[in-house]
Amino acid sequence: MSSLLRKNILNELKQKWISFSKLSELSKINRGVISSILRAESPKPISFNQFERIVDALDFPLEKMLEEYIQECFYNNKPNLFLFR
Repeated sequence: MSSLLRKNILNELKQKWISFSKLSELSKINRGVISSILRAESPKPISFNQFERIVDALDFPLEKMLEEYIQECFYNNKPNLFLFR
């Protein structure tokens, strides 16, 4: 599942030269969880709490990323069950 949200997070990490370890430190999210969330194959769903922490750590305006998070939560106007397993 390709996610615009994840692509934007990864792009921001590259632009700011932030490693997963540094993002872990900034967001207070375990590095292994960050790795699971951002891996290309079968990524772990992002909870809203994790989303807020990552967005804050990257200094993104929440409003800018919120639409992408909501799109990830819904697929064809239905809840994305991938996020709720």
